[in-house]
Amino acid sequence: MILGSLKFLRLNFSLTAIDKIFIPKNLKGNIFRGAFGLNFKKLYCQSKEICIDRCMDSNCLYKRIFEPSLPADIAPSGLKNIPRPFIFTHTYEEREIIYPGESFNIGINIFGWAVEHYNEFIKTIEEIGKEGIGPLRGKFLLRNVYSMDGENNKKIIYDKNGMIKNPVSFGFTNNFKPVSTQFKIIFNTPTKIIYDAKPIYNPDFYHIFSRLRDRISSISYFHNNTDLEENYRALEEDSMNVKTLTSRWNFVEVRRRSSRTKQLQDLSGIVGYGIYDFLTLDRAEMFYPWIKIGELVNVGKNSVWGMGEIRSDFNLDLKRRNINLC
Repeated sequence: MILGSLKFLRLNFSLTAIDKIFIPKNLKGNIFRGAFGLNFKKLYCQSKEICIDRCMDSNCLYKRIFEPSLPADIAPSGLKNIPRPFIFTHTYEEREIIYPGESFNIGINIFGWAVEHYNEFIKTIEEIGKEGIGPLRGKFLLRNVYSMDGENNKKIIYDKNGMIKNPVSFGFTNNFKPVSTQFKIIFNTPTKIIYDAKPIYNPDFYHIFSRLRDRISSISYFHNNTDLEENYRALEEDSMNVKTLTSRWNFVEVRRRSSRTKQLQDLSGIVGYGIYDFLTLDRAEMFYPWIKIGELVNVGKNSVWGMGEIRSDFNLDLKRRNINLC
């Protein structure tokens, strides 16, 4: 299974506020992404003296992670930018104010070649804690970091003494044998699905799959050196045979101002769920890996900020859950 060659690392950072920290609603991922980019560049950019706006050194670790660019001889159809080899997770936060002594967390999923640089990711989060984050520049302490494998087994790789142990990276193993054709997809954070150049607010499965297909295949090609060699046209046609049973989507408006360009950016999207029916067990087994890998890489626009966080449930008992499909 070619999808199984993809390499992932899931990190969770346990933090304790030293100062009062203000995190505007739905902008936790954006705030960490901005601070992370600035501090990663400060620590690891090899060409700071020439990098006024964008990094010019193609071998620089900062550029490869934060500003990857398409090779001149490669122009995949419709692809404008290479996806970054990481996303922020655990970006949903009920609290807007985190008081001194209170705990919170942030996660990072890393893909492909970038998993070997986990140490730089950890050191950068530690540096952010010293510099402060959010509008109040509140400082925090990095208590520990643990990695999780594909079965959610945890391993502490960093503690308050600064000890770093080898984390557990993993590939996707598909031992799934469906017993039902029905499944549920949940968007936990605002998700922007674009199809035929238009935003989709009530997605059928093929809308979601088309964006998963593009994102996963690009991550595989550019960051895992693997061409998935899938028959994408046949997959897309088959995804259109998946039936929508019911759904409940809500539009959430989110905007942020870029610290670099000062322009207002729209991060709005839908949250909620859709319940679908593959109609055949073979189709369920075929699409399952794409959906589960989507849980590791997110889907739609602004994924690196933690937008487009997707979860799934393949163990639906619709009668027991009293879901009205009428």
